Amino acid sequence: MGPVAFELPRVSFAVWSRTDTVRSEHRPALDTVILHPSEWLFELVWRARVATPSAPDRLRAVQVYEREVIA
Repeated sequence: MGPVAFELPRVSFAVWSRTDTVRSEHRPALDTVILHPSEWLFELVWRARVATPSAPDRLRAVQVYEREVIA
């Protein structure tokens, strides 16, 4: 198999966490690209860090949303 060239999808995500009193936005970043060239597939992994509150049971939700496509 020779060289393979392609453009990564231009997508963006928003990650929100919610505690008893605070809602925070976290910015995920594209972290890993895994290529499966024999199958013509690839996997993209985004990573975001959400710090837990001092009392972890106060973390009520973590939500991930896809934003608009980046032009």
